[in-house]
Amino acid sequence: MPYSIESWFLDWVFVSYETIGWGGVCVLMVLESTGIPFPSELIMPVAGWVLVAAQDKGHIWVWWAGLVGAVGNLGGSLLTYWVCRRWGRHMLVRWGKYVLITEQDIVRCELWFAKYGEPAVFFGRVIPLFRTFISIPAGIVGMNLGRFALYTFLGGLPWCLGL
Repeated sequence: MPYSIESWFLDWVFVSYETIGWGGVCVLMVLESTGIPFPSELIMPVAGWVLVAAQDKGHIWVWWAGLVGAVGNLGGSLLTYWVCRRWGRHMLVRWGKYVLITEQDIVRCELWFAKYGEPAVFFGRVIPLFRTFISIPAGIVGMNLGRFALYTFLGGLPWCLGL
């Protein structure tokens, strides 16, 4: 049977956790939150399995896993926010046409975000794909950094705990 990409990924996650432990969970969640395709749907359950269940730790460690995952999610989201705040709109206007994004699309997104942005950041953290990319419009429109960080953390914590 051929070695699948899923098998490779799971092996790599196991090695990361065995090598750097909880730091590995945080780093992988940072990467996931910046848009690099490391799905939290695999990162967090494996963390619970390898670092909590396999070591026969109690329920408090599940909360710890959720907290570490949420901190990693916040770190990656802040990085994406900062990049988009600094260069996002300019890059989209200049290069968006190559991925079928027009300036009209950008304006429409800005208007939508002005209306629904803060709740979208909070509630969007539990919607796959949306959760990763909501940092882009938040950075482009310059959402208040403190509120962005708070809503990102509070919205990401139940996601990480649930997984």
